[in-house]
Amino acid sequence: GDARAKPMVHFGDVAGNVYGVDLVTGAQVWKIKADAHPAVIITGTPTLHRGTLYVPTSSNEEAFATHPGYNCCSFRGSILALDAATGREKWRTWLVGEPVKRGTTKDWSDWVGPSGVAVWNSPIVDARRGQLIFATGDNYSLPDTDLSDAVMALDLRTGRIRWQHQVLAGDAWNVACVVKTSASCPDEQAPDFDFGAGTVLARGNNGREYVLAGQKSGWVYAFDPANGRLAWKTRVGRGSP
Repeated sequence: GDARAKPMVHFGDVAGNVYGVDLVTGAQVWKIKADAHPAVIITGTPTLHRGTLYVPTSSNEEAFATHPGYNCCSFRGSILALDAATGREKWRTWLVGEPVKRGTTKDWSDWVGPSGVAVWNSPIVDARRGQLIFATGDNYSLPDTDLSDAVMALDLRTGRIRWQHQVLAGDAWNVACVVKTSASCPDEQAPDFDFGAGTVLARGNNGREYVLAGQKSGWVYAFDPANGRLAWKTRVGRGSP
């Protein structure tokens, strides 16, 4: 009923752009590139909470790695917080360290790492605890890192990591492990068990709250939202890449 209200719609695209659009007129209010990396894409819907838009970044660099001569890999997963009205960046939390050249592959391309830890899914807001919860993907190159294949919580206001729980260590994989057109596969035995789907904050019949997360491995996990400790896990399928 407020004639002065200016409702907006927010979304991301496969080119890694994030938009703020006037919901009434369809006019673009703002547009930003979520990351300067050429492989960045937005797959998880940005999450809006009290005027801040929380944006997960993912990438298709795993596929870039199949190109002979491509220096794999340099994408760094991150969550960024934007002012929903203007698109101004409030904070960004990187989920993997700065990649550097580690050596040379058999086809004379650079081996670069660490990399990956994309966020394919939409973060959820745990308003009572003031935190943002989401799950992460694998590493694209070695060395593997401790935030890959993990469930995490960040402080809503600052982006500081509150807690993390890695469920599978050493999952470094890219598409070159399947398509043998380059020598960029870091580990042919790695299962590619990202968390693709989003997490859920739910209350059990016992009155306790849990963060629920289903992994591509076929396992479902429940964590204590206060500290990330594992409450239980159960297998619902055989899993696959």
